[in-house]
Amino acid sequence: MAIDRGARVGVFVIIAILLVPAASLPAAAQWNYANPHWYITLDSYGYSDFLIYTTGPFPASLLHEMLSGEFAAAIGYDGIESGLPSPNKTMWLPPFFDYPSWDSNSTFTVVSELTAPQDTDADGLPEGNAVISNGDVEIRIDFDMIDTVTGTPMGLRDGKRELSNRYVMLVTYTVRNLKLTSLTNLRFYQFLHGHPANTETGTVRAVYDPTLHTGARQEYRYDVTQFVTSSGDIGGEPTGCTFDDLVNIGGDVVPGTWGLGHYRGHGERPPTGLHIDVENDTLGAQTTFGPDEVAGAERWNVASLAPGASQAFRVLLAVRSLETSPRPANTTACLTIGDDGGPEPRLTLRRGACAAPQPATRVADILQGDLRELSGGEGLPTTVYEGSCIDDYNGDRLTVDDELAPCQPSTFFVARWGGATPGSWGNDSAGIPRGFYLCP
Repeated sequence: MAIDRGARVGVFVIIAILLVPAASLPAAAQWNYANPHWYITLDSYGYSDFLIYTTGPFPASLLHEMLSGEFAAAIGYDGIESGLPSPNKTMWLPPFFDYPSWDSNSTFTVVSELTAPQDTDADGLPEGNAVISNGDVEIRIDFDMIDTVTGTPMGLRDGKRELSNRYVMLVTYTVRNLKLTSLTNLRFYQFLHGHPANTETGTVRAVYDPTLHTGARQEYRYDVTQFVTSSGDIGGEPTGCTFDDLVNIGGDVVPGTWGLGHYRGHGERPPTGLHIDVENDTLGAQTTFGPDEVAGAERWNVASLAPGASQAFRVLLAVRSLETSPRPANTTACLTIGDDGGPEPRLTLRRGACAAPQPATRVADILQGDLRELSGGEGLPTTVYEGSCIDDYNGDRLTVDDELAPCQPSTFFVARWGGATPGSWGNDSAGIPRGFYLCP
């Protein structure tokens, strides 16, 4: 709605974040690291199951989830298998995975909890770190939000690529050998299972692409990209919206191998899938996979790490969302507020922008609401909790657009004369008082 004259926007959103730790393990510190376009919930093991895109259009009642899966790392080296269930050769860093929920094979514990987000490099974006150890190795995990301005290229194979959103997160894992002997056959893994566009169905595709595409942070060229075209509904039901969403990890060093596969379900540990290929070190170097509930992983190799020596592994996490919904030719309209002496203003709507408004005889409160959010009937009051309103508008017309429901023209307008009793929006056709709660 093109309201820029004393408008007050009322939006009521509840976001609940819950990470349930394994029963035998203490909860790790957990923080939201945010940039102007998205935020991610991270813990001290570098694990996340929650990345929310916060800019641009999306169905009003849904969260724009990009991850809702797993962003997790793992490590292997000669001798680690002695403490793992057979045939595992790889240990996860996080002790617990969430949604689907399962205890991993990790014996890592926290040395230094994840710090609260802090802007140590004065770039206006957060950084932080944590340290964990399993007795053989100590791993420092550094997170750094970065503004690329243009976005970073995300490879899609066959010479194709998409640019990410301008903000990315660089994760650096620094592995230090705590043993008195060299650590041989060191292997480090990054695992990604995404649900771009909030999609929880088997419609996502994945590719591995090592092509050097020109652009910001182009050195992070060894890409696993997961992408989907969807409606924003978790089951893919129509919402009037369409999004082309991508989530991507990229390394700056050629991996020893990589893998693409499935990771299905939202309850207990999936009985099959790419997570098992990581644990057993059997990644298959697939280049395309899906549609499915997909996962991807990359593995980097170091032949030997001397006692006390360190090795850094860097991963760039990037996302992109592009709304591709079909649109009518003209979503701008002119709302006329007439006064015929009645108890409520008389509203008319026509296509196209208004001429300059003229002073009105009486001021009016105007509410623009999302038609999808209306409820009521069968003796219940007509209510809406989400929308925008103007108090005491003193013109006879107002140019509006479909800002509230950018994916579809599903807007309604109501008005009352200014100075009305707070909370009073008249009665509906059944004579029941309306319950619009955005204007006083």
